[in-house]
Amino acid sequence: MHRDCLGQKISVGSRVLWSAHNSHAGFEQGVMQVVSVSPKRVRVEHGETGYQSSVDPRSVVVVDLILASQAVQQE
Repeated sequence: MHRDCLGQKISVGSRVLWSAHNSHAGFEQGVMQVVSVSPKRVRVEHGETGYQSSVDPRSVVVVDLILASQAVQQE
């Protein structure tokens, strides 16, 4: 089981932001979805293209709660 830097569980279906190579904020790629989790890596799917990347779990932040609270505030 992987956790992000905030201690949130990273699981299949989680929506995440990925900082590419931990060198810059890769957030311009938008919110991605976790499609699989292995003991060392997390596979994410890019929302617009459907392209998948295998990434280090330490380079993602789960944003499910942030997106859920934003939807509630808009209503």
